[in-house]
Order: sequence, then structure tokens, then C-alpha cells
Amino acid sequence: MDIDKDEILVNQYVNGDKSRSVCFIASKGTRFFKKPVPLRFQGLDADKRYAFDFDSRHYEKGGAFLMNVGIDIEVIGNDYNKILIIEEIQRDIVIFEDKERMQVTQKSTVI
Repeated sequence: MDIDKDEILVNQYVNGDKSRSVCFIASKGTRFFKKPVPLRFQGLDADKRYAFDFDSRHYEKGGAFLMNVGIDIEVIGNDYNKILIIEEIQRDIVIFEDKERMQVTQKSTVI
């Protein structure tokens, strides 16, 4: 993201095992009638899945997607300040066997 062009400030921190991240997002000026901009994250694990809520939407995406594609955000107004917390989704795979078939069930939890 080109800060001068897009007029948006982003500061991101990721913990050591890449299971959590926090992003601080702010506009450095008044933004009205501007198009959404892609927010691409850095430092996540490409093989992990992450969950977060942002602007009344819930996201569950892979680390590779978040770092390469990202999400489109609308930064509107003159006092735009957001904090975004990203957490790894822990996937537990439970296998049940019966005589005729094997059934696999996934359970998702945010750690």
C-alpha cells in the first residue's frame, strides 16, 4: 500500500508463533468519495487459517490469501481509526469409525 497515494496509515504487529496479529489503521486526512483500497497483511503464516471481524463482517481466510490478496477496506471520513485483531483458527479433526464408513468431522475454534 502506497501511503502517500492511498492516504492510509497501517501498522501491524505479529506475535512470535504467528497465531495472532494486531493492525492499527488510520486515515491521515479527510477521505470522502474515495474507492475502497486493498489491505494486504504481512508476517502471517501462509499455511494457517485466521479469523477476524472488521466493519461488521466476519472473515475466515488463509494466511496466503490475506498476505497476497487481502481484503478491500473503505476508509471514509476525517477521524477514521480502527484496530483489527487477527487470530489463528485451530482446526481439530475428529475421526469416527463405524463398520460401513469412516466419517471425518472438523471443529473450528479460535485460539
